[in-house]
Amino acid sequence: MKIINKTKYVTKDLRKLFFECIKVYFKMSKEKKTNLHIEITYSKPRSWHSEEYKERVKYRGCARLNGSLMWLRLPPDEIKDIKWLVRLFLHEYEHNLGYGHNATSDFKDGYGDLTWSDSFKIRTKEKKVVTIEDKIQKKYIKALDKLEQKKKLLKRTQNSIKKWQKKVNYYLKKQELQIAALPSIIDNNTV
Repeated sequence: MKIINKTKYVTKDLRKLFFECIKVYFKMSKEKKTNLHIEITYSKPRSWHSEEYKERVKYRGCARLNGSLMWLRLPPDEIKDIKWLVRLFLHEYEHNLGYGHNATSDFKDGYGDLTWSDSFKIRTKEKKVVTIEDKIQKKYIKALDKLEQKKKLLKRTQNSIKKWQKKVNYYLKKQELQIAALPSIIDNNTV
């Protein structure tokens, strides 16, 4: 399972939950697919939905029918109820298994008792505190690397110039020798 996570949620926690969802689904239906490619991003709120519908709409998804691609959209604030995420994943997982909407389980209560998911916690990634000293140190190291690259490039260029200068001198001498030998050839031909 490959997960491209563009959210603040910890990928390891999501992966653990998704594998558990696959195990539970396998127990129910004896169907399994693990070579999934999942992209997770944030959902955008819709203002025209009713209040009771808004919580469900925060969890949206799309999946390839009979494929392995899945796109999940999660709420940007926090995951309040893990069951919504489980339902979303299982619904999109059924699409990957080849089921259309008329054959998938009912989104609200078609996946049975989901109390097993209450033990899972989806943590958020810790923000790294970057100080000014860290930024300066990073830029200093980058500048040193660039300086070394330019020095190597200069050395290569100087070596290349020496090489080509030797070739030019070599062919210049060849031309001078040919020009110097030219009058003697002309004199020998006139006799």
